[in-house]
Amino acid sequence: MHIGKNIAIYRKKNHLTQEELAKKLSITRQSVSKWENEETLPSIDNLVTLSGLLDISLDELITGEAYLHFPLEYGVIQHRKLLYLFLLSPTFIAILIALNAFTNFSENYFYLAIALLMQILLYSVFVYLFPLRKSRLYTHWTLTKKGIDVPIYKMNFWTELWLPIKELINRQTKFISFDEIEYLSLETNAFRIDPNVGVGFNGYFVRNISIMNEAFELAIMTKQGDTYKLDLTGYYFTDTKDRQLLYSILLFLKRKQIPIHDPHHVLPLIKERKSVVDTLYV
Repeated sequence: MHIGKNIAIYRKKNHLTQEELAKKLSITRQSVSKWENEETLPSIDNLVTLSGLLDISLDELITGEAYLHFPLEYGVIQHRKLLYLFLLSPTFIAILIALNAFTNFSENYFYLAIALLMQILLYSVFVYLFPLRKSRLYTHWTLTKKGIDVPIYKMNFWTELWLPIKELINRQTKFISFDEIEYLSLETNAFRIDPNVGVGFNGYFVRNISIMNEAFELAIMTKQGDTYKLDLTGYYFTDTKDRQLLYSILLFLKRKQIPIHDPHHVLPLIKERKSVVDTLYV
């Protein structure tokens, strides 16, 4: 814990000098200076007052990490209704073509075939070649004070197509309490070639394609020997809640006495809110 450093950080964020903060606390400037230099620690009463003055929770003041509000949903796509409208737009076009087929009975098989082909091709293009993994419509998960609500799925090339639809029809989850968890593991897999190397037309980076994002997951190993995967790819997007809160979530889980394995040494990068994939290709 670096309480002194956190006091200095949040004091500056609130545009306060040491002198101004000292006056609000009815103490000397030297006392604030000693706190920030970690020569002494504030009393419990002063910590409570500081959290109010600096407009942060005690948890944030002591640990430097954001306070978690439960239940906390991780990986939820913003504007998901608009995304579904975008994804299913080929369906609307296909329906119009199919309706036209029934007004031209002699050519109805041709129109129906065109409608079906358009539906498959356009939907596949939207899922695989556009930015943002559409599977996240299904793979988001929920952290509570007692455990984790885990989505049930197996990811492969074909389920990437199916999961957005399955979320609408029959999304399955399983609640795993913290007492059931043996350990957690941060997992990511590098491609054989760094996607940043490939550049397409007009400087379009290959990594911008959703299927060229490396898997990034928090694996849950239960005491019964079962394994579940939590999708962390929402972390890839900067300036999002998913990136800002992931380290706080891991810190919370660690406080529950759950071991967290880090085979790729990405935890320090997560703490600094930095990219976790760039170091995979060094």
